[in-house]
Amino acid sequence: MFSKNKKYNFKLKAIFLMLLTVCIQATAQTTAWKPASFEIVKSNYKTFKTTQYAHVFSGSKHNIVRLAPELQGLTGIELPLDKYKNGTNAPLQLKFKEQVQVLIGVFQEKNAEYLQADKLQNAKLILENGATITGLPPVNVYVISFSKGTQTLNFGKGLFAVLGVVKASEKLEPRNANFPDGKLWNPTFIVEGFSDEKPLFEVIGGESKPVIDEGMYGTEGIQGGFEGGRVVKVGDTYHMFPTERAGEKGVDYYYDRVKTKIGHWTSKDAIHWKRQSTIYQASGTYAVTEDDNPMNDRRAAIWSYMPVFNEKANKWYGYYLAYTVSKEIEPNHSFGRIWRCESTVEGINGIGEPYKDMGIIMEPGLDSQPWEGRQGVASFFPYQVGDKYFGFYSGAYPFNSWADYPKKSGKGWFVALAESKSLEGALVKNKQRSGTH
Repeated sequence: MFSKNKKYNFKLKAIFLMLLTVCIQATAQTTAWKPASFEIVKSNYKTFKTTQYAHVFSGSKHNIVRLAPELQGLTGIELPLDKYKNGTNAPLQLKFKEQVQVLIGVFQEKNAEYLQADKLQNAKLILENGATITGLPPVNVYVISFSKGTQTLNFGKGLFAVLGVVKASEKLEPRNANFPDGKLWNPTFIVEGFSDEKPLFEVIGGESKPVIDEGMYGTEGIQGGFEGGRVVKVGDTYHMFPTERAGEKGVDYYYDRVKTKIGHWTSKDAIHWKRQSTIYQASGTYAVTEDDNPMNDRRAAIWSYMPVFNEKANKWYGYYLAYTVSKEIEPNHSFGRIWRCESTVEGINGIGEPYKDMGIIMEPGLDSQPWEGRQGVASFFPYQVGDKYFGFYSGAYPFNSWADYPKKSGKGWFVALAESKSLEGALVKNKQRSGTH
């Protein structure tokens, strides 16, 4: 039987986001611009180093997750987000020892909360889509020249970002960095202080384009792209099991993550992929009640398929997540359950064969804890250590107490560790809380 133990304060989606960023993004070989020194006058604003995962504004968790190499290592200024959004900020004064060029990030949003590009006098667009900041619109980077001495940056109302200051002699070449919209990331996904840590590893090469993309054969009917899953190699063939977000036309992107599929894709080189089959197909049926009620379809969305080969049984086991889905409540994916299935064909080569469900190994119930939240148990991948199996699992949108059930949830993701003597064990929950975000 599985039992949960110890406390782990990792933030699951932060780690996933880091890995996704490292694995998918190939950075162009572009030289970073040389910085120029400056002083902030009559203000207690702090500076930040313009790097990936840096916090851009004070009083917020918005982070850089994509950054043009030209900006790497410059010094930005942490402007107070709320004051700039509502227009109550004082003009920013900077003192320069020489003639400089200031790099201003302008958010591409026609909204009074954001500074509009036409308000920038004598500005030149230098990096189109030059950075991605979590939770915020796409960023165009403009350059404005300032002479030596104390200068005032008074562009009017609206939020913008000061991403760095470079010498006037630095030659800036305009280009489109093609980085995506920051609204694709929740700003709370990034762990506070992560930017202070050294990178775990560095990507030194690889493909500069997606291996599976919209329009490719096998992607028909997948509106929301791909997410999660696992890639394993058997013999000379790679097998990938992504979550395919089929979605529903006419429904807002946040609430259309239904009718998901678990696809099976194969490749000989891990670059060119061919879709082989559908392992599982979710129903896409929306909930009729707000609580975890049997009246609701509890397999409306299926995610995160994790195949593990059980040498003792000589079969592939699959672990995946099934949700109840609502159109009106956040999170719209709720009351997660972890299912286990087995391949119908024995042997290592049975990985792509049909699977049969063997039952639920973890689900919301009387032994659930409030930190597991409305989203319930989510994400599970077992691995062996000695004669035991361990697996991290998560919870999200926690309740302060059960009096808040089912709608009044907080924010945050939590991770704990489960263990078992076998891959078939049902999870038994204890009274420990696993995280504090």
